[in-house]
Amino acid sequence: MASARDIAGKLVVVAVVAAAGVGAYNTFSDMTPILKQARLSLACPSEAACQLSRYDRRPWEQRFEFYLGRQGKVVRCSPQYLLVGAYQCRVTDEQAAPPAIVR
Repeated sequence: MASARDIAGKLVVVAVVAAAGVGAYNTFSDMTPILKQARLSLACPSEAACQLSRYDRRPWEQRFEFYLGRQGKVVRCSPQYLLVGAYQCRVTDEQAAPPAIVR
């Protein structure tokens, strides 16, 4: 019969593998709904008015830099809980760099 220590070890392995899977899903899944939510938090009138200049995706947070005319804003979106839950976006006090000009 399996001891409590063996069962606890297996549960830890399952929890770590599950967390890695959820983190990979958060990083590599479609970001379109989260990007829309980030634009809504900025109150963008249109996609052209709020140009996305950069983004950074991590398992626990997604960071978007928008450029509005001459002003850059940063929006951070994170799941309600550490890795799972509905995303909540907030505008930060950080300054975003202007978008790169492609010639």
